[in-house]
Amino acid sequence: MTVRRTLPVIAKLLSKNYEYASHFSSASAVRQLVASAGPSNQVLVTLACRAVANQQPRNPGLLCQEHGLLQYKARVGQSWASTTLLPHASQLSTHTQPAANDMWNIPNSLSIARAVSGPFIAYLVMLEQWPAAAAAVAVSGATDWLDGYLARKWSLQSVLGSYLDPLGDKVLVCCVVGALAYKALIPTWVAATIVGRDVALVGGMFVHRANMLGWRLSSVREFFQTQDAAAGPASGATAHLPAADRGTSGPGPAPAAPGAGGVPYMRPLMISKVNTVLQLSLITACLSQAWMSWPEPSALQVLEVTTVGTTAASCAAYAHKYIRGKLL
Repeated sequence: MTVRRTLPVIAKLLSKNYEYASHFSSASAVRQLVASAGPSNQVLVTLACRAVANQQPRNPGLLCQEHGLLQYKARVGQSWASTTLLPHASQLSTHTQPAANDMWNIPNSLSIARAVSGPFIAYLVMLEQWPAAAAAVAVSGATDWLDGYLARKWSLQSVLGSYLDPLGDKVLVCCVVGALAYKALIPTWVAATIVGRDVALVGGMFVHRANMLGWRLSSVREFFQTQDAAAGPASGATAHLPAADRGTSGPGPAPAAPGAGGVPYMRPLMISKVNTVLQLSLITACLSQAWMSWPEPSALQVLEVTTVGTTAASCAAYAHKYIRGKLL
């Protein structure tokens, strides 16, 4: 099988087994895969891993075509048989990408806009402008998918973005759910569960950050500093990687120390993603019921119970991972 045909196959298999393609450069399982691939396949596996890590899932074979195996061999300075570790991204890519720690990139701006839309949509609910409120929720909900898609496509994933994305969801959901509860369109106990969970998660992160700093706050800027900002701007293809995942042997800054180096990358749980979808679906259903008397109250009750169940489950899952020290 030719190199051009092999790379996309390997990259596709790897992308199915790892939720975050940008973390391939530090995944021990991938390193073991490269080491055990055999002298004739190690470069193919390495290039496939790097192609996915560089956010090029459309055709990872292009990476090989662009640089060529001979250029790869010359840049790494190793024989094919000894290529047992993934190379630094800068060894395989020479084009410049936007810095991921730029707060005002498009994905982060979408997350901020989603948070800002929360009070506005709540105001529409209070005015009983159901069509406008439903349309605004649909648009804001779409940005929850769009910001992540653009961050991956344009290699703009960052520590800051990993917090802005869920924060935008929480502000939107809490504002609208509160307004719906005030208008008696959603049971108070459902609203209290949703808002209480989000307040608990945000409050828990503040407590965790204060604990990282030893409960000594020198400045507000230090408290909210992220690892990618503390490490400084990255160059080339490593710009989209969280600071903790950038290699220390290649170009670029070393990972920042805990606490003083900034908050680490936040990895959302799958149950939390499902819960967010259900919460937005419940909000849309409540608005639709007020606007068009659809869906039926029985179907709405099922959605309410399901949403509360996943809300409680996601809160318990985060608490469990935090206690085990595996959340961040």
